[in-house]
Amino acid sequence: MTPIKCVQGADGSAAATDCALTAVTCFQPKFIGYTGVAAGVDYGCGACPAGKTDKCDTCAAKAADGCNKAPTTGADFNCHSYTVTKDENDVIIIAKNNVVTTCKRLQATTVTCNMPTTTSTDATYTSVSGCGPCDPAQKTGSTCAECTTAECNAMTPIKCVQGADGSAAATDCALTAATCFQ
Repeated sequence: MTPIKCVQGADGSAAATDCALTAVTCFQPKFIGYTGVAAGVDYGCGACPAGKTDKCDTCAAKAADGCNKAPTTGADFNCHSYTVTKDENDVIIIAKNNVVTTCKRLQATTVTCNMPTTTSTDATYTSVSGCGPCDPAQKTGSTCAECTTAECNAMTPIKCVQGADGSAAATDCALTAATCFQ
């Protein structure tokens, strides 16, 4: 009986080597879209390690070559992230976080960022990172918008003249503002 071969080690860069004769599968860390390779799982022979099945994938091993090679990734890209909350008066607040998020992708995955719209609420926009496509229901409900270049999801507030007599210079409004009034 010929042993199967699996990639073994911490980062998936090693060549596939023989496994024990009892092994019929190989395992590897899951690649989580726009997040990257799951932490805490190595590459190896057999079933996923106990307690790590949510972060681990298996494949049917081949005698000649490991099926669990590290995935081919595309270049990382950045997206802006947002927090949508309600204040004590139930007013929706959309805030752009100060640090951009580094997004990870597989080579064939399209660069995609998302952002809340002016009609988003804390219940209708749930992205944490700004990376990747919108939740389908949020996109259909027009509470999430997508774009396909790095850092394309920078919301820009509208500028309105504010004050009683209209003589002040226009200033940035809240990200939830869609129109000015007088």
